[in-house]
Amino acid sequence: MSAPPVRLLRRADVERCLDGADVLGAVREALIATAQGRVGSPGAMSFDFGERGEAHVKGAYLEGVGEWTVKLATGFYANPSRGLPTASGMSLVSSAETGAPKAIILDGGYLTDVRTAAAGTLAIEALAPAELERVGVVGCGIQARVQLESLAGRRRLGRVVAFGRDLGRAERYAAEMAERLGLDVVATDEPRAAVEGAEAILTVTPSQRFLVEAGWLDEGATVVAVGADMPGKQELQPQLLERAELLVADDPAQAASVGELQHTPAQRDRVRALGEILAAPPARRRGIAVVDLTGLGAEDAAIATLVVDRAVELDVGETLAVD
Repeated sequence: MSAPPVRLLRRADVERCLDGADVLGAVREALIATAQGRVGSPGAMSFDFGERGEAHVKGAYLEGVGEWTVKLATGFYANPSRGLPTASGMSLVSSAETGAPKAIILDGGYLTDVRTAAAGTLAIEALAPAELERVGVVGCGIQARVQLESLAGRRRLGRVVAFGRDLGRAERYAAEMAERLGLDVVATDEPRAAVEGAEAILTVTPSQRFLVEAGWLDEGATVVAVGADMPGKQELQPQLLERAELLVADDPAQAASVGELQHTPAQRDRVRALGEILAAPPARRRGIAVVDLTGLGAEDAAIATLVVDRAVELDVGETLAVD
């Protein structure tokens, strides 16, 4: 008896499948399912290659869904000097009925970028004002691009101030995003200039030492911290989490191990799950909200399933025989 064929999807196929798809809806459901205990996941596995880079393996099964997913994502920082992209990745989607593989998604890390940006946008939609007069972006890499693009698609934005340690790189980011999104984007090499006065702040760096200090933020600001996803990483001064009126994490237990919360153990008991916030948004607050995003296997499973379903619908990709 032959095994069922496997669908092979490359990045161009993935982009076609996501065109017009409800990515935010899929990620929102994954976050809510996680908060409600409707996800089977062994947790994340990470590999630290020091200054060379890092790798992450995540997987999950959402109850009631016909597939389960395992995803590999890497980031190797010297790759551009070798003519290679910094990030790479792939997902394996298998049947939850038979265990047989259904699809291999060679997206190069694109789905990780997209689902992370969706989680950031969902958090800001739930916690920040509908119109944002000022947005701060700490970092100017790929995730800084997809986060801002996702947010701009859902919120009216005023001035965006982007920080980069290398001012020239930050200026290139600002020019690119201003042209692409039609926004007022300016660059700075001072993190304080990026976050002071901002109503929404995105921190998207692999920093090992905090960049954003507690005293720089205005009351009412919403901070979405994306960079810390391994032991030792840190973007926010611990006093900022102590100062925050509302602390949120995609997965409070995971964030306590690898996110910003690893640096503030005394604050862990008051953290709320982002899925809980999305299911029932809180009343307006006066203080600061900090959202600690570490990336969930449930998000990877949800967006991969969305892509595979769309690929079948659109008949996209290559069919491989398994013998």
